[in-house]
Amino acid sequence: MNRFGDLLAAWPWALASVAAALFAAAAGYLVGRRRDAADAADAAEAARGAPAAPAGPGADVRQVVEGVIAAHDLAAAADGAVRVQLERALHAAGVHRIAVAGGQPFDASRHHAVGTEPAAAGRPDRCVAREIRAGWQTRDRVVRPAEVIVWKQ
Repeated sequence: MNRFGDLLAAWPWALASVAAALFAAAAGYLVGRRRDAADAADAAEAARGAPAAPAGPGADVRQVVEGVIAAHDLAAAADGAVRVQLERALHAAGVHRIAVAGGQPFDASRHHAVGTEPAAAGRPDRCVAREIRAGWQTRDRVVRPAEVIVWKQ
């Protein structure tokens, strides 16, 4: 294959790598900025004797998190290193993948059923058969529920 063909074959992975680096940098910057603002607010509240309010992701951080999640979805067929880098960026922002295992009970607060399969003998009804798309959550809220296939009798 010629050099042009080699470049065309590699561009999706290169683009995903660049996007991962940019998202990681943006998430780190925004999380740091949010923490600085929260620390300043906490210090001001403490000086007045008021209890500190819990810090949560701001709107700007949510936008970056949603962008990183979308890039993670796009990187599904790409290099595993890109997905790892994107997951690190999400973890830095306090966002973690929702653990989904086949056979666990369907939980509407963390799962979104996108289809059903007939439950074979011995398979529990209304339990997760498999994950279609990863779900993500912070400490206190679901950013995106996991998309799953559910067994149904």
